[in-house]
Amino acid sequence: MTAPTPIVTVAAYAVNCLPDNHPLAAQFRLHVRRYRGSWVIEHQGEFLTSNQELALDPELFDTAEHALALATAHAPTMWFHGRQHADILQDEK
Repeated sequence: MTAPTPIVTVAAYAVNCLPDNHPLAAQFRLHVRRYRGSWVIEHQGEFLTSNQELALDPELFDTAEHALALATAHAPTMWFHGRQHADILQDEK
């Protein structure tokens, strides 16, 4: 019997304006992931909508490209404790 050929499927992406190794990266990270045959954008247990608002119920997007475009547009506008990415990165220079 021959071994089956593995199938590799992309199931998630991470979108962030801070480097992954930054101590605050998790606070700003958006997760774009497969969900019930569609895609969702998640941030710390809430879901980003097409209106760029966070909601408790996921909004489903037909394609990863659509969800990634929304997440990429929203990422630079995120705040954490009154500060945006640019403020944090500027303070470190």
